[in-house]
Amino acid sequence: MDWKWTWLHIYRVLFIGVNCGGYIEASSDSDGIIHSPRYPSNYDDNVVCIWLIEAQSGYSISLSMDEIQLEKEGTGSGCVDFVEIRNGSSIQTLLYHDCDNTSNNTIQARWLWIKFYTNYVTSNKGFTSSWRVVRDPCI
Repeated sequence: MDWKWTWLHIYRVLFIGVNCGGYIEASSDSDGIIHSPRYPSNYDDNVVCIWLIEAQSGYSISLSMDEIQLEKEGTGSGCVDFVEIRNGSSIQTLLYHDCDNTSNNTIQARWLWIKFYTNYVTSNKGFTSSWRVVRDPCI
């Protein structure tokens, strides 16, 4: 009889109770700010926030990433913590994914799905973004 040994790794994940994320139904004259929890102080570890902003028919949400300082990989080439923005839902077109770049930062769509993710290692200042409703240029 052959015995095969395997290692079982058990991880304990602690999710901090953070009030963030939500649904925003934006009227034609709306604007607002979305930011990481505790901004401009450092955010907590193990946070996932998801916002969905929806504009009325004939309008779009124009969002600018005003500041973003999140954890990067040790080599500086990639993001560990990040902000991800998609056109409508978690499976739609990726519009933005970053941890420290605000250049080319205006994103526009009728629905914006925004995810803020942090792991358990290091926290940083976080992010802040401003949004406003604009008339859809395609109409």
